[in-house]
Amino acid sequence: MGRSNSIINKLIFSGYKVIYAALIALILNDFRIINVNEDFQGFIADAGDEAYEFVVANRFFPQASDQDIQIVLVDEDSVGNFPQFMIRNDKGDKTPNKKLNAAYLEALRTGEPVKYSETKTISPKKAKRLYCETLHRGEVSKSRKPIVDAVNRILEDKPKAIVIDILLGGKSAFCPEYDDDLENIIKNHNNIFTVAGINPKDSNTSEIEQSIDQYLHTAIKKQDRAKTTLSEKLEYPFFKQTYKNDPKLNTIGVGGGIVDSSVITQAQLWMESDRYLIPALATVVAQSGCCSKENIDLSQRPFIKNINWREGRPGHQNINAVIMGSPTLPSYKDKIVFFGTNLPGHSQDRLHVPTEDDAIPGVYVQANILDNIINSDFIDRNPEWVSVCLTILIVTLLFFAFDSQTILPHACNYNSLYRKISVSLHRLFHFDIGEADFFLFIEIGAILFSLAVLELFNYYIDMSGPVLGGIASFSFFSIYNYFSNKYLF
Repeated sequence: MGRSNSIINKLIFSGYKVIYAALIALILNDFRIINVNEDFQGFIADAGDEAYEFVVANRFFPQASDQDIQIVLVDEDSVGNFPQFMIRNDKGDKTPNKKLNAAYLEALRTGEPVKYSETKTISPKKAKRLYCETLHRGEVSKSRKPIVDAVNRILEDKPKAIVIDILLGGKSAFCPEYDDDLENIIKNHNNIFTVAGINPKDSNTSEIEQSIDQYLHTAIKKQDRAKTTLSEKLEYPFFKQTYKNDPKLNTIGVGGGIVDSSVITQAQLWMESDRYLIPALATVVAQSGCCSKENIDLSQRPFIKNINWREGRPGHQNINAVIMGSPTLPSYKDKIVFFGTNLPGHSQDRLHVPTEDDAIPGVYVQANILDNIINSDFIDRNPEWVSVCLTILIVTLLFFAFDSQTILPHACNYNSLYRKISVSLHRLFHFDIGEADFFLFIEIGAILFSLAVLELFNYYIDMSGPVLGGIASFSFFSIYNYFSNKYLF
């Protein structure tokens, strides 16, 4: 009977080691270091992204937005439908004047006068003037006069840079003279930057697509030709010939430098094609020398950076206010001015970010990326192996804390060196505060340490894995501790 009890006691003492080994295997499997079971991979590892989003959105001391960055938005009240003449019915409600609207459209399209009534004729000149002065919903990029007027107004203040984060596709069918004006402004100012878009590989090619082989002066040719998922085709603005003719005009970058698919936390500073590294819009602006506080070399890896979101957003004005030159407008002298769109329900360039409940215009994301570049202020994150090691460390600490409560009361043979070392090690973790208090101490301490490092050094140490691993190990050890103690004592 005594021999039987001795065997059972030894098995109970070994139980913690078995659970510990199983937990380590579980952690390594979850982080995909070993492949025990693919169905149980990623629960701990993938929690890191959600934890990062939460922490970034709730920083204790977020930094204020850069006052040198201003945003001009094509807003809801800047756009309308052409034409949109209204009539008032008997109840006082406004409804579209379909007949008058049709007359203006016909005069615009045919270039011939259209008789609207016995006394009124719509001239093509009047229809064109009205069309060219209007920003149209759904075709913002085809009415360039308001943008030309706003850019000219801002240039009067001598800004550091103007960044046009609006895809300027083909030329306007009815107002090409303002396309020419915009092209000449960009050609004659090396501090006005424009954006090229990315077309998916399976999209239909169009006349505004151009192979990257032919130009993008700020691109860097790669030595190797590693395959990539990015398209070789970019959607360039209608004045792409300007850039082909002038290799010194390095003011075009790739838009859509976003990594995440749902909540934006990272930015891609360079796009990779089969043969080139292509700079993102914010990268081109920063490297131009117009805005940097120091010479920034962004051609080195890593190309993906974690955005350090600011408190609030950069100040913005509606494009109409800029055109009109309202006396309440701030001075744009030495400012970086972004042009973008804010058309809820009509614009695809609205993105979700950690710091906002609703989607925001993509131009704010570009502004934050540039802000981070010129201030050298992205957030660094620890590599995954650090999270793995920290998780294993916390599980190990809890193992010794629990195992010591069972080993030490029965430790009586000090003859072997292994036994002496084992007992001494266990005594280090034989706390009076108890296992539960020790667990809370290391868990809360780990979280506070992570937050402190982020606030002080802009370095995020992901503690989601260690915390979840600690919870799992504490649960298993506690259950086993209850039954083993019930038997032993």
